[in-house]
Amino acid sequence: MRPSGQKGFTIIEVAMVLVIIGLIVGFGASLVGPLTMRAKRTESKETLKAAKESIVGYAAANGRIPIWGDNTSDATIDEFCEVITNRKDAFTQPLYYFPSDANNQLQIAGTICGRKTTNLTVCRNPVCTSRISNVAFVVATGSENVNPQTGIVTCPAGLPAGEICIGLYDTGEPAIDNCTTAVNCPNYDAAVNRLNRAEEYDDIAEWVTLNELKVKTGCQGPPLRIVSNELPYGHEGVVYSVTLYADGGVLPYTWSLVTAAPPAPGLIFTAGSATISGTPTTRGAYNIRIQVCDNNDPAGTNDNCAVKSFVLTVNPP
Repeated sequence: MRPSGQKGFTIIEVAMVLVIIGLIVGFGASLVGPLTMRAKRTESKETLKAAKESIVGYAAANGRIPIWGDNTSDATIDEFCEVITNRKDAFTQPLYYFPSDANNQLQIAGTICGRKTTNLTVCRNPVCTSRISNVAFVVATGSENVNPQTGIVTCPAGLPAGEICIGLYDTGEPAIDNCTTAVNCPNYDAAVNRLNRAEEYDDIAEWVTLNELKVKTGCQGPPLRIVSNELPYGHEGVVYSVTLYADGGVLPYTWSLVTAAPPAPGLIFTAGSATISGTPTTRGAYNIRIQVCDNNDPAGTNDNCAVKSFVLTVNPP
């Protein structure tokens, strides 16, 4: 038989091919870990965004943000764990929640639109020189290092009394661990152990400011107003009583008489009940200014206030 003239691979050529294949396989294998981590981090970010939107949707439907509660689902849909769809990120770490404090009333129905401040601040660096004020809530998760690091930190001087600051930093910030106890990280799943290990920050977090929440929940109109339009006539020597009313803002209201007391001879203004009452003694037209303030800032003076002028006419008997 005549030779075909075709040549096979030499041992050296086969070895070179195997080496190349090995390099390609090795390079691909080295990418599996980082690509898997990247995919999980991306998935966790989407989980956080979905949780944020679920809270906003709940606020739009109920006029308040959800409470943390006991982190156990029950028949009443009012807790964080009942509102969000997925309670864990792609690294199986629990999502946890920092709402504006209940005493500041974002968790009380019907007060989102009337509020102009909250007591929650997000610190974007450890010394909190870069910060975001009037935050409605924060949602966070421990991410790939399975170490929750986002928690309550000491607020810098100059912030209002009662302010709560949350340390939420760029990835890679060194030596961070602010979620170590029920004090600095109160709304963390108690069934999951914290590592309590200071290391480079890698948490994933989402937050919504009060103004964003107002826009997304469809808030409209003025925050606070006195709805009483005029005062009824009075008569000399005849018992008189009228109650004033307000709308909007954050309950409870605080009323006061701006003009000098009494509103008219024989009458008194009672702030606790917002009433003008008594028996007028002198006929005439009396100019009265009334102020109402809400409870937007229980720890300070940054409340919503509205003032309205009235004329109280006292006629002859």
